[in-house]
Amino acid sequence: MSVPVVSVVISIYRRNRYLGRALDSVLRQTFRDLEVIVTEDGGSDCASEVLAAYHDPRIRLIRNQENRGAAANKLKAWKAASGRFLVNLDDDDLLHPEFVERLLEPLVANPELVVSFCDYFVIDAEGRVNAEMSEFASRSRGRDRLAPGLHRPLYELGPVNMTIPFAVGCMWAKERLDLDLFRIESGPAYDLFMVYVAAKSGLGAYYVKEKLSYYRRHGEMESVQGLLRIGHANVFCNDLFAADPDLAPWRDVFWKRASDFRRGLAAEYLRRGDALSARIWFKEALRRDARDVKAALGVAVSRLPAFVTTPAVKWITERRAGLRASGR
Repeated sequence: MSVPVVSVVISIYRRNRYLGRALDSVLRQTFRDLEVIVTEDGGSDCASEVLAAYHDPRIRLIRNQENRGAAANKLKAWKAASGRFLVNLDDDDLLHPEFVERLLEPLVANPELVVSFCDYFVIDAEGRVNAEMSEFASRSRGRDRLAPGLHRPLYELGPVNMTIPFAVGCMWAKERLDLDLFRIESGPAYDLFMVYVAAKSGLGAYYVKEKLSYYRRHGEMESVQGLLRIGHANVFCNDLFAADPDLAPWRDVFWKRASDFRRGLAAEYLRRGDALSARIWFKEALRRDARDVKAALGVAVSRLPAFVTTPAVKWITERRAGLRASGR
């Protein structure tokens, strides 16, 4: 088999409910010269059950016996990929049949590009498009207002405004991006860190202004441990960005974002009844900014009895989540 032009990496961990649909969306691409790497973390064997039904030589499986974590699992597969151009696809997301063809074209034509990207639809567990959430996702990241074509530099489109949807709507040129800059501590925020790595290349991005992929929202995404991992990962990323001299014009943005995630972690621990961990994170936010009134209040609240704090924090958290989901 010849070396493929494009590698699509699908990561999986202890579930296979959506894997077949993700694979089908890749194998139906109009551009055929590609490989599909399914990388399975944690020593489970969920992927084999699904892959047994496929006899396409373009599919290969990488299985980690130990749980390496989301970012390390993906990084291993990205480095093992044969293609000159890479696509990340989570096991529950989908690609439009023309995704690879449309995003590959500008990267091949222009060596000054490191990534190409598109917009995406938001779908539910059964694959139904949520038009309202799709438009909110575009609007909240500025893709609805962004002109198609070449953009450079990438700091604002990348780590500042998170306009480039690395996890679900992006292709990048492997040899133009330094994977040694990637940090596995980014965990579930790997997509945020990868657009930072792309920006550090100094090269440009090309925006294909169409929705050519599908991001699935479902209940399995909302576990408590998952929320905590996301919080820790975002604190790590934003602290690192704030310390980067190249990002100095936006340092306040990253400091604020890191503080918000610290308080969010504290609130989540408080909601779980873990007042000690909550207090540590509130104090960490306060140490970073002695004027952080919310953090100071959080320290005080964390000293109250759990039967008072837990229901109150849960109500506030659920209300804020509802407001975010409605776009208010």
